[in-house]
Amino acid sequence: MAANPQDFQDKLKAIRKGFAKALPGKLAEINAQIAVCQANPDDRDALNTLHRYTHSLAGSGATFGYKQTSQYARKVDDYLKELLADQTYFSEEVAKKVCALCSELENTAKSEMVRVSERGIKIQSRASNVETVTQTGANVLDASRLIYLVEDEEFAAGQLKIQLTQFNYHIEVYRTLQEFEHAMTNILPAVVIMDIELPDGNGAEFIKKLYDEKNISAPTIFLSSHSDTLNRLKAVRCGGVAYFDKPVEVGLLVDRLDQITVTIPEEAYRILVVENSKSVAEFISATLVSVGMETKVVIDPMEVLAVLRDFTPDLILMSLYMSGCTGLEMSKVIRQQESFLSIPIVYLSGETDLDMQLSAIGAGGDEFLTKPIKPNHLISAVQSRAKRARSLRSLMMRDSLTGLLNHTSLKDKLEVEMSRSRRLGNGLVFGMLDIDHFKSVNDTYGHGIGDRVIKSLSRMLQQRLRRSDIIGRYGGEEFAVVLLDTGIEDAVRIMNDIRESFASLEQETGERRFNVSFSSGLAAFPDFTDVAELCNAADEALYESKGNGRNRVTVKKN
Repeated sequence: MAANPQDFQDKLKAIRKGFAKALPGKLAEINAQIAVCQANPDDRDALNTLHRYTHSLAGSGATFGYKQTSQYARKVDDYLKELLADQTYFSEEVAKKVCALCSELENTAKSEMVRVSERGIKIQSRASNVETVTQTGANVLDASRLIYLVEDEEFAAGQLKIQLTQFNYHIEVYRTLQEFEHAMTNILPAVVIMDIELPDGNGAEFIKKLYDEKNISAPTIFLSSHSDTLNRLKAVRCGGVAYFDKPVEVGLLVDRLDQITVTIPEEAYRILVVENSKSVAEFISATLVSVGMETKVVIDPMEVLAVLRDFTPDLILMSLYMSGCTGLEMSKVIRQQESFLSIPIVYLSGETDLDMQLSAIGAGGDEFLTKPIKPNHLISAVQSRAKRARSLRSLMMRDSLTGLLNHTSLKDKLEVEMSRSRRLGNGLVFGMLDIDHFKSVNDTYGHGIGDRVIKSLSRMLQQRLRRSDIIGRYGGEEFAVVLLDTGIEDAVRIMNDIRESFASLEQETGERRFNVSFSSGLAAFPDFTDVAELCNAADEALYESKGNGRNRVTVKKN
């Protein structure tokens, strides 16, 4: 959730004051490093350190309102960069010019410290106005899983209710339009499923009348035994969102219900900020956090790899010049590891030399942002790049049929969670699932129906497990789950509940109906402390389930 705007302004004000307080020390640091260079005129490391100090000030000064200070620091930075490029040693003539430039820098900074006001750094609010609409006679509640089913045929209504209940929907059945109208004036459901032809009227015409006269409505899916154009037109004209012929294929109906009702909030973008200057890092972090991003700041570049493994960022925002190593060097180190190849690296630096920027991108970077950068520009650049990266990564990580994690991605996630469980001492259960007699489903009903069975199990797993749990398609008709912070007894109960619900779910193909079950094997951490051992144990337990008659859950103990 985005930070309160006033809290954000207060935090920026505190950071701004902290920069002003630290500025005299930064100037003293530069002067002290000049003395080191004078004492060691051939020491390239000493000259590199001086360049890093002035470069940092050139980039950060304007960020905090010290525009002229930043400009003078840039002059020093450009001159030192020329010395480094020409392999020039720190002669008396060079020292004299550097001292003169730094004297101008110091005088400008002291003068500007007096003039800089305490004005805040503003960011345009991105929060939209939320308008609460009260419908006449209706009490609008959060009922995201509540479905009103209007169906006069008792058996059909009962069957459909049982089927939809397996997917975690709460179904209220109404036999007449009058009963339905009374319910709508009390609580609005997430979706209405209505037979278009009822004994006391036409469902589509009634929905339109309800909206026109009482301004009450909900997304409506129509069912009908007739697929004629007139009824379909009536459904469209009253705002119907879907139209299904009877007998209804529940899998397709649930797909449509999920599209309407399931709104998964997007996980906050995770940004790793690698920046030598603590004040600049705090400014960047506060700016990104203000619009709902999650940040992790690393001051020492030697700590980047360790943080990467635990934080798993969507994007790395990295300074080009740091103590210990450069941004170019760190990018090469990051890109050496296959698991980090897809993470975008965006440089944020005062470097304006195009050749250097191109070199940085060639070393594994994706984009170059030049300091100083306005907060809104920073937010826009980071959000767009992180969004694109997450979309591309999702395509690579997910199975095309089910949208679940693919085999490789699930194993990577399991590695991360096992490492976290070892560190925190939390429980974890890994489960393997296999649809029973799946080959006969394909042989009897065709691969299209087989795919629908796979999707129905995928959907049920997603609806019955927590968002924090990990679900993947292991391959073919095999699935795998990682239940976090869960003991083995709870895991058995959870998987048995899902198994029983899935086995009672009627699969459909035209007028033919059939049931399918699955077998499961579970293994727990810390019973098995290695990922390979855990997976093998769950796999062995799965084969025990299949060997003992299928449609059961088996636990493998160490």
